[in-house]
Amino acid sequence: MLTVSFKSNILIGSGGNMRAIAKLDEKLSGFPSDSIHGYLISSKQFNKYSKVLYSLDPEERASLPGISKDRAFTIHTASIIIDELVQYFNAEYVMVSAFGMREGVLTKDKVIDRNKWLEAIAYSYQIDPPWDIYREVERVTKGEMGFYVGASAFILSVLRMSGFINYYEACYKLLRNALIPGFTQNELLLISLICKSAKGKIKKKLAKYLGIKRKELEYYGNVIKNILNELPLGVKI
Repeated sequence: MLTVSFKSNILIGSGGNMRAIAKLDEKLSGFPSDSIHGYLISSKQFNKYSKVLYSLDPEERASLPGISKDRAFTIHTASIIIDELVQYFNAEYVMVSAFGMREGVLTKDKVIDRNKWLEAIAYSYQIDPPWDIYREVERVTKGEMGFYVGASAFILSVLRMSGFINYYEACYKLLRNALIPGFTQNELLLISLICKSAKGKIKKKLAKYLGIKRKELEYYGNVIKNILNELPLGVKI
């Protein structure tokens, strides 16, 4: 099932064939995550997959990562149909949803309150949401990165108060494979790397997926580390 993001010119798809193509791209590109919700595939790359998959026989398709024997009989035709829709809507990317849309509603220009999902993470650990830390980090960071650095600090604070010894690494591992509505895989990877950078250096190959420099990640990590030390309980006293 597919729908169009009117603001971002992104085609959003769900269903078995769509998820299989996302797994294929994730494995071949080496993207450091096992979750496909919110994963983006460029229209050019999707066009290549539709041509390659159609040229292979079922056994060859089944040998590719992410494609089962049963899926090998349908994925090539599905990829062509999706590729035609991508071209029809002039979409730049295809985003994968791990959720079905049959029970959903189509909305236009609806703002997603992602802070609610951050709260859900805190409540899942029976911790009061540490909004003071989030706001302080966002204030210091400023700009479009403020939300992501603030979210990293928020999750780190939750994990620290939950008793994790190495909460920096726990945050990184949690978000690498997390399925959180409202966030793309790139956004979750960014937040996880900011968490990790607060404890140590980031490998270049991880930072390259986001087109961000390690020094910038390390700067954000230091901001978080300092504020976490200033607010050990997650709130201003």
